[in-house]
Amino acid sequence: MKTPIIHTAATLAVFLSLFVVFGGTQAAAHPAGACQPVFKAPNEGQAVTPEFDIKVFGNLVPDNCQIDRMTLHVFDKDRGTNVFSRDIDCCDVITNYKPLIDMTVPAGELQPDTNYQVVVRFYDKHVGFSPGSDPAIVKVKTTVPQYRTKRQAQQFDPMVFALNKNGRFGHGRGKTEKKARDVALGFCDAPGCTIVSEPVRARCHALAQRTQGGFWWGVGAADTQAKAQQRAERFCEQDQSGQCRIDYTYCQ
Repeated sequence: MKTPIIHTAATLAVFLSLFVVFGGTQAAAHPAGACQPVFKAPNEGQAVTPEFDIKVFGNLVPDNCQIDRMTLHVFDKDRGTNVFSRDIDCCDVITNYKPLIDMTVPAGELQPDTNYQVVVRFYDKHVGFSPGSDPAIVKVKTTVPQYRTKRQAQQFDPMVFALNKNGRFGHGRGKTEKKARDVALGFCDAPGCTIVSEPVRARCHALAQRTQGGFWWGVGAADTQAKAQQRAERFCEQDQSGQCRIDYTYCQ
């Protein structure tokens, strides 16, 4: 006589355990819709400076969401080129309270008055870039950072050079343009000294001169010492390259 088969709760539990071990529920561990990137900054269509912040959280529903890597790309929509990228390892701890990406686009990467598209994707090593890891995309447009231009105009005093044709010079800085001119003429303090350019409100000011075989001069202004000196030399050497030297540089 055959022994009847009895399906007990214990045998059913063993069967389900084997089903999980051999992959019967593997797909359910990474369901579609998990680990979706969510932008908190910038906002869609926002006007931003060329050094704007990017802050991205994860949509962590359901709880078994897994993120192994994140990619960030910024595309120049006007030219159709990728201009900035980051590949970021992730994540020992994932919460709804701490951003997974929290950074500022470095200075010099983006240009003003340009349309950009920011794209973030989460990568799960089990499923790759899947429908459950669709990219999050926002579009922004950079603007000229007016607040910086205004701040610099308030911060930097006017500066000017006075020269005579014998290589004597004076540099002036003051709270007003008149004060800057007076200081420059006072330091030059020689016959023939005159103001040679309009006062500038830049961070750095440089003078290049050549007094052999005649007299040549060039004044340069820029946000760095190196740029100011390069411009001064370039203006001085319009007629004959390599003959001028930097005599003076001042940065506020």
